[in-house]
Amino acid sequence: MLILKGYYFKGILLFLFFTCNYLHGQIVAVTDSLKEALLVANNDSMRITLFLELASQYQDSDSLLTIQYSAKARALALALNDPESSVKSLLPIANMQRNLGNYDEAKKIAQQIILDSEEIGFSHGKGYGYKILSNVARLQGAIEDAIFYGNKSLSEFELSEDQFSIASMLNNLGLIHGHLGKYTKALELYFQSLKIFEEFSNRQYVGKVLNSIGMVYKKQGDYDNALTYYNKALTIQSGLNNLNSVGNALKNIGDVYLSLHEYEKSIEYYDKAAGIFEELGIKKNIGNAHLNRGQALTGLNKNLQAISEYELALSFYSEIGDEEGKSYAFLDKGLSYSTLGDLTKAKFNLERAVRISEKIKFPTTLTRALGVLADVENKLGNSSRAYQLFVRQKTLSDSLTNENSLRKIAQLEAQHEYAKREQQLVAEKKESEFKFQQTIAAEKSFQTMLLLIVSFTLVLSFVIVFAYFAIKGKKCKLESVNEELNSRNIEIELKSNKLKTALQEKEVLVSEIHHRTKNNFLLVQSLLGTEHDETDNKQVKSVLRSVNARLESIRLTYEILDQDNKYDVASLNEYIEKLSKRIYAGFTSSSAVELTLDLEDTPVDKKVIITIGLIINEVLTNSFKHAFGEVGKGKVVVRTFKSGQNLNIDIHDNGKGILLTEAIYGSRGITLIAGLVRQMDGEYEITNDNGTYFHMQIPLATLRNGITADKDYLVNQRDTSDSKEIA
Repeated sequence: MLILKGYYFKGILLFLFFTCNYLHGQIVAVTDSLKEALLVANNDSMRITLFLELASQYQDSDSLLTIQYSAKARALALALNDPESSVKSLLPIANMQRNLGNYDEAKKIAQQIILDSEEIGFSHGKGYGYKILSNVARLQGAIEDAIFYGNKSLSEFELSEDQFSIASMLNNLGLIHGHLGKYTKALELYFQSLKIFEEFSNRQYVGKVLNSIGMVYKKQGDYDNALTYYNKALTIQSGLNNLNSVGNALKNIGDVYLSLHEYEKSIEYYDKAAGIFEELGIKKNIGNAHLNRGQALTGLNKNLQAISEYELALSFYSEIGDEEGKSYAFLDKGLSYSTLGDLTKAKFNLERAVRISEKIKFPTTLTRALGVLADVENKLGNSSRAYQLFVRQKTLSDSLTNENSLRKIAQLEAQHEYAKREQQLVAEKKESEFKFQQTIAAEKSFQTMLLLIVSFTLVLSFVIVFAYFAIKGKKCKLESVNEELNSRNIEIELKSNKLKTALQEKEVLVSEIHHRTKNNFLLVQSLLGTEHDETDNKQVKSVLRSVNARLESIRLTYEILDQDNKYDVASLNEYIEKLSKRIYAGFTSSSAVELTLDLEDTPVDKKVIITIGLIINEVLTNSFKHAFGEVGKGKVVVRTFKSGQNLNIDIHDNGKGILLTEAIYGSRGITLIAGLVRQMDGEYEITNDNGTYFHMQIPLATLRNGITADKDYLVNQRDTSDSKEIA
C-alpha cells in the first residue's frame, strides 16, 4: 500500500507563501519574507520550519545568525518532541563549519546527525550526515572516502524518496568524478541533477549545477561552453543575492580568461571574487583567490609578485588542512622559481607538490608537477632522473602523446642510453689498462710481449669504437621507427576522441529532445489544469481531467525513456508502476483505497507502451472514480504476466462493479479501450466478479516490433464488436 509522506506538508506551506508573494509582484528578499512569515505563523511546527530555513539562508554569510536560528529551531523541536526537526537543526551549523574550513568540527556534527538519525530511523537525516562527510573528505583530498560517503548519502536519500536531495547528491558526486578527471561521468551526473532541479524550479541549485558543468567544460578546454555556463550561473546567483555563489562564479570566469591568456581580464574577475570571500570570511576561497592572482601574475611575467601570492595561499590552505589547494600552490610556486632560474627552490616546491598529489591521489597536479620537475632535473644535468620522471608522467596522462612530449622523451632516452654506454666503455678501458699493467709487471724482460700487448689494446679499442658506432646507428633507426609509431598512435587517438565527442553530443541532443517533449506535455497539462480550475461546468471539468490523465500517461513514457537513456524500448513494469501510483495519488488517499502491484518485467516498444498506458489510465481512473462510491474504501490490484506468446494485463477492484450494458455497448472510455486494444492485435474483456474485472491479452510480437502505421486509424473507430460479450 502506498504511504503519502506527511512531512511534505510544511514544505508545501512555504512554497505557497513565496509563490503568493511572487504573484502579487512583491520584490522582497528571501530572508525578509521568512521573517515576515514568522510574525504570522500560527503554530509551532511552522515556526520550526521557518527557523531552519533562516539558518540555511545565513549559513554561507553569517555564522552568528546561523547558530541563533538553529538553536531556536532545536529548542522548539525538543519541546514539541519532534526528533526529526531536532536533527535538521544541526545541518546549517555543520555546513557553516565546513564553509569556514573548520573540517574537524563539521565532521563531529555530521557524525552526531547520523547517530541521532539512526536512532529514530530517519533516512533523510542520515543522508545529509553522510553528504557533509563526503564534502569534507573531498575538500581534504580523501577522494576514496568522499566517494564512499557520497554513495551512502545517495542510498539514504533514495530510501526517503527525496528527489531534491537526490539531485543535490548527484551534483556532489559529479564534483568528485570531475576531480578524478572522469569528465564524461561527471557531466552525466550533473545533467541528471540539473534536470531534477529544473523540475523543482529551484534557481539557486540550478545556478550551482550550471557552475559545475562550466567547470568540466573548462577542464576539457572547451572555453566557449565554459563561459556560457559560468555566465548563466552568475546571472542566476546575482538575482538571488547569494554572495558565496556569486564569488565562485566570478572566480570561475576569471579561470577561463586565465586559460585564454587574457591575464589582466582574469585579475579583474579574481579581485571582485576576493572582495566577496574576504567579506564572508571563507578561508578556502580566500586562498583560492590568492592562488589565482598568482597564476595571472605569472602569465604577465611578474613572477616575484606571483610567488608572494602563492605563499599567502599556502598559509590559508595550511590553516584549514586543504591538501588539494596546497598541491596547486606548491606546483605554481615551483613553476615561477623555474622561470626565474632558481632551479634549487623550483625543485624543492615541485617535489612537495608531487608528494601531496600522490598522497591525495590527485592526477591533475601530479601529472603537471612530474613534467615540470623533469624539465628542472634535466636543466640541473640529471638526465637519468629526468627520463624516469617523464616516463612516469606518460603513464599518468594521455597528454604526453603529443609530438613535443614524445620528442623530449626520445631525446632524454638517448642521453640516458649514451651515458650508460659511456660508463661501460670507461669500465672496459680501466679493465684493459689493469690487465696491461699486470702483463708489463710480469713480463718486463720480454719487449716483444709488450709490443703484442700494445697491439692487442689498439685492436680492442678499434673494435669497441666500431661497435659503439654500429649501436648508435641502430639506435637512430629505432628512434625513427618509434617516432612513426607514435605519430600513428596520435592520429588514432585523435580520431577516437572525435568519435567519442560526436557520440556524447548525440546523447545530449537526444536527451534534450525528450526533455523538451516532456516540457511541452507539461505546458499543455498546465493549460488544461488552468481551464479546469476556471470553469464551473462539472462535465467540462470531468473531460479536462480525463484528457490531462491521458497526456500524463504519454509524458511519463518520455520521462522513463530519458532516465534510462533508451529511446526505442522501455521497461513496462517500471512504467505501469509509476503511472498507477500517479493516478492513485490523484484520486485517493492512503487510508481509503489499497493499490497492489504484481508486475512482470517486459521490454516494450515506445509506441506500444504509450498505447498500454492510455488503456490502464482509462481503467484505473474508472475504478478510483466510480468503484467505491461514498464509502471510498476498497482494493485495486494490477497484475501482468506472460502466457504462451501473449502478455496478460489484469486490473481488478472489489467495488460495486460496472454496468454490463456499458461494458458491452461502450461508453467513450470503453470505445477508446476497444480501439487501442485492436490497434495492438489484442483482445480484452470486462466482467463483474466481486467488483469490476478487466483482462487484456497482447501478442508479445506486438510488444517487440511495435504498431504498424496502417493500424493507427483504429483508435478513432467506435466499433467494439471485438470485445467479448458477458452475459
